[in-house]
Amino acid sequence: MENSPVIETLDISTDPELTPDQDPIYESHKEPQEEKLNKKQDESKEKIIRSALKLFAERGFFETRIPEISAHAKVGVGTMYRHFRNKDHLFNEAFRISFFLSYPHHRRFPCSGRSSLPGKLRS
Repeated sequence: MENSPVIETLDISTDPELTPDQDPIYESHKEPQEEKLNKKQDESKEKIIRSALKLFAERGFFETRIPEISAHAKVGVGTMYRHFRNKDHLFNEAFRISFFLSYPHHRRFPCSGRSSLPGKLRS
């Protein structure tokens, strides 16, 4: 038996029920796909809100069109509608966030459990 090849063992747990993505010992240095997607969605939503605020301030609500906002934000029109039902919804969200940033002491203002965009837009 001295001539048998050496078998390398991997550093994994002994629980046969765990797959590598569930195994606490097996660590991947890659960010999970879901976190990457959420981060990308938050970034696109932030771009849209920044662009909408800028264009609404320059042109006004009625003179600003959804395709103009999406072009300014460098996202597709479909992405706009993934985040916002319509231009009114976008305006209301942009106003809510800008109000929150301008008056942070108004904690009674409902945040309704949405993403942390007010914190991100502050910079």
